[in-house]
Amino acid sequence: MDRVLEAHGGRERLQAVERLMIAYRVSGSVETTLSYWFDRRGNMRKQTDNAMGEWIIIHEKGGGWEQDDNGQVRRLELIERGGGESDEAPLLLPYALGNKAHRLLEEPLAGVLRLSLAVGELLRLSLDPDTGRVASSKRGKGKNRETWGYQDYREVDGLPFPWEVTLKSAQGAMTFHLVTLAVNPAWGQTFFSKPPERNRARLTVQAVSKDDPQFSEHVSIPCQFDGSRAVITVKLNDDPAPRRFLLDTGSNRTILAPRVAQSLRLQGVAMGEAEGFGNRGPQSSLVALTSIKLEGMEITGLLTGVFQLPGGLDGILGYDVFRLAPFEIDFDASTVRWYPKGYTPSPNMIALEAPTPWRIPLLQVTLPAGLDEEKPFVAGFQWDTGNSGSWLLTRRWVKAHGWKERGTGMIGGVAGAERSGTVTLPWIRIAGVEIPNVQAQVFEELREYDGNVGMAFFRQYFRRFVLDYEARRAYLLPR
Repeated sequence: MDRVLEAHGGRERLQAVERLMIAYRVSGSVETTLSYWFDRRGNMRKQTDNAMGEWIIIHEKGGGWEQDDNGQVRRLELIERGGGESDEAPLLLPYALGNKAHRLLEEPLAGVLRLSLAVGELLRLSLDPDTGRVASSKRGKGKNRETWGYQDYREVDGLPFPWEVTLKSAQGAMTFHLVTLAVNPAWGQTFFSKPPERNRARLTVQAVSKDDPQFSEHVSIPCQFDGSRAVITVKLNDDPAPRRFLLDTGSNRTILAPRVAQSLRLQGVAMGEAEGFGNRGPQSSLVALTSIKLEGMEITGLLTGVFQLPGGLDGILGYDVFRLAPFEIDFDASTVRWYPKGYTPSPNMIALEAPTPWRIPLLQVTLPAGLDEEKPFVAGFQWDTGNSGSWLLTRRWVKAHGWKERGTGMIGGVAGAERSGTVTLPWIRIAGVEIPNVQAQVFEELREYDGNVGMAFFRQYFRRFVLDYEARRAYLLPR
C-alpha cells in the first residue's frame, strides 16, 4: 500500500492537500462543465454548468443546500445530503486516497486494492503494474454497477492526476476531461453558504374561481382517473393540441414523451435524469419548454426531461411544478385545484407536517415494528401520486424488521422496473386511519425512505388531499 501512495505523490503530500478545486468537461452528453470545491472539514460545492445555467449542491456541517436547474433552492438534511467527497471519490482520485476518514484495504489478488470510504462503501481499485497508479475502479452491484477508468496522468504540485476519466454504467458511457485543477486554493468563508434563488419557473393565474365556499381563491381544473392516478389535459407552448399529463409527486421533474418533444421541435439543451419510484431513471435530454397552459393558469420557464412514458401519456407534471403553489386532488369531484401561497385548510381536514423539506413528499406512517405488533414503529413513506397502487415497502426495511418476503413479480415507475415480492402487515396507521391486513409489495430502494404509498389507498380512505411544498404540510379529508 505504501508503494501505491508513493505512486500518487506520497502519504504526507496527499494528506497535506487541505482544499481542492477540480473541473471537468463532460462528453457523452450536451456540452457540460462539472466543477468541485472540497476541503478536509467536510465541506463540498458541486456545480454543473450547461446551456441552461447551473445546478449547485453544497454540503456543509449539519446539512447542505441544493439549487436545481429550475432555480429552486432547498435545504438538505443530513439524511439527504449523502457522503459528500465519498460519493464523488471515483472522480477525485488520488485526492480521495489522502482522506484520513477512508481506509486502504489489501486484497489477495495482485494489483487490486479496496478503498473503504467514510460512508461505508467500498471502491475496488485496479492498479497499473508498471506505475502502481490506479488504472480503474469499480463500485456498486447489478444495475447500480459503475466502472471507472483513469488515463493520461500529469503532475500538478507534486501530485499526479488523471486528465481523462471514463465511466461505464447501466445508463451509458461518459468521458470526463480535466480542464482546471488547483491544489490548496483560497476561497471565502461564505463559499459553502446557501446559494441564491433563481426562480426560473413561474406560475401565472389567468382566471380565478370562487365556486367552493370552504376555500379561498383557487383555480379548478377537471381531471380523469387512470386507475387511481389523476390525469389532466394541458396545452404546450403555442400548440393547440390537448395533451394528457399525469400528476406525479414521485417525479423530481416534469417529463415529456419523446414524440411530444419531436412534434414541438424541441431541441435538447442539457442532460439530466428523472428521479422517483424505482430510484433514478436513465440519463435523458432536457428541453426548454416555453409554457404549460391549464384551464385558468399557465406555467412558464420549465426545463423538462424527455423519455418514454407508459400508458400513452404525453407527459408528467413533477416537483418543479408542484413546488410553485399548494395543490389539491379532489377524488369525489374529479377536480384538481391550485391555491395561493399561505393556504388555510378547512377545519375538518387532518394536517400532517413533514419532518424534512420535500422534493418527493415524505409522510410519517405507523407500522408494526416486526412480528410483535404491539410495538409500533414510525416510518417515512413517499407520498407518490404516480403510484396507482397502495403500499410499497423497501426490502431494506422488511429485512431489518424480520418480515418474510413471499412470491416474485415486477413493479415499476417513472425510473424503471424491478423485482418485487409481497409481505402482509396486520395493520398500518396514517392520519388517524387504521387499515387492517395490509398486503404490501417489496422493492429495492436506494434513498433513505422506508416505503411508498400510492393513490389507490388515498382514493379509498380520503375524499381529497392538499400538498403544500413550501409549508411542508399535507391536509387530508377522511371519508
